[in-house]
Amino acid sequence: MYIFSGVVELRIIQRLYDIYQKDGTDFVTCLYKELLLREANSIEIEHYHNLFMSGHSKISIINSVLQSNECIQHYNHPPAILARQKQTIAGILRTFFRSNETLFVQSLYRELLYREPDQAGLYGFVGTLKKQGNRITVLGNILTSEECISLLSSPHPPWKVDFENIVSCIIPSFNQVDLVKQCANTLKAMTTKTSYEIIVVDDGSAIQIQQQLLEWGSQENIKVILKNQNEGFSCTVNQGIRHARGKHIVLVNNDIIFHQPEWLEKMLNTMQSSPEIGVVGARLLYPNQTIQHGGMNADLYHRYVGLPADYAPALAIDDVHAVTGALLLIKQDVIADLGLFSEDFFTGFEDVEYCFRARLRGLRVVYCGSAAAIHLEGQTRGGHQKINFYKQKDFEARKQFDLKWRGYYHILKS
Repeated sequence: MYIFSGVVELRIIQRLYDIYQKDGTDFVTCLYKELLLREANSIEIEHYHNLFMSGHSKISIINSVLQSNECIQHYNHPPAILARQKQTIAGILRTFFRSNETLFVQSLYRELLYREPDQAGLYGFVGTLKKQGNRITVLGNILTSEECISLLSSPHPPWKVDFENIVSCIIPSFNQVDLVKQCANTLKAMTTKTSYEIIVVDDGSAIQIQQQLLEWGSQENIKVILKNQNEGFSCTVNQGIRHARGKHIVLVNNDIIFHQPEWLEKMLNTMQSSPEIGVVGARLLYPNQTIQHGGMNADLYHRYVGLPADYAPALAIDDVHAVTGALLLIKQDVIADLGLFSEDFFTGFEDVEYCFRARLRGLRVVYCGSAAAIHLEGQTRGGHQKINFYKQKDFEARKQFDLKWRGYYHILKS
């Protein structure tokens, strides 16, 4: 399941599972509400009752409703009510039917089979779509597969398992391959005592770049999620969080280089030292071994910038006003409480805003100076010479942040 703004957002298979456990009139009524966004009338209920009596299975009924003209109209020309029903099956499918072939198939695998697509399945269905273009057929094939039926029939489906005692490392990326590989390789080399998974989320890069990431991820046992559009940092990391299995989540910019053993253990130890801690940041260094980030002060400036990496005060563990999202540790129960990162910000200030939300809820934001990594600041955007696009986005983010938090800033600044 996903956690979004404090609300549990279920995948399609989880919604279908709950419907699948019902019988008779309850089954048909719930199915109509999710797929057609209306009540089933008495004639329709009697019709499906007769189908059940003649031996039709529940999955065949679900498939017939999904492929009905009325349901298809919701994907292509949704009624006004659909805008308010995004968390129904019909609303979720609507977004998929508007995406490209690769993202469509990926989404169906995640939503109906509760896993990432294997290469054979992905390429096979994408090839079918490019030749025939019939998305309803692909939807039906996956829905009626033995794997999907097994999930619907299982007494112990995988989503009923609690979050695992691992750390989910989420690497957002845009138009980068080598940086992502460097980041992931150094993460693996410097993380040997803690169980983890790596999730790379590509924010709408060129097709050839996404293809390279997908093939590399398959070889390296790294989950790669491809987005259809460039939507910014918050949307991208939120997508990763929705797919995370770990009780803890660490956000890692793709231009981070890990050089210190046990960096993750140090951050985890800090997080686990008090239940009041909600967010943990780390000491970030420039390649020349001077400090880039040591937590943020009341004026939201990075502390200790330009000082030597081993500057004693920067090695401390202390409470700060905010930490950067370039390397940031959070817990799933904090996400359940606070929600995901605000998608009002394209890039910039979403990390500060999250820290402010945590502090407003009485949680501590802690800088862990004993954990360090190198940050090639700005490389993920194309280097220090930021293009005008990102300058404008930074300006908009600061303005949005000031508007949102000016009423609380004097409280949190104290």
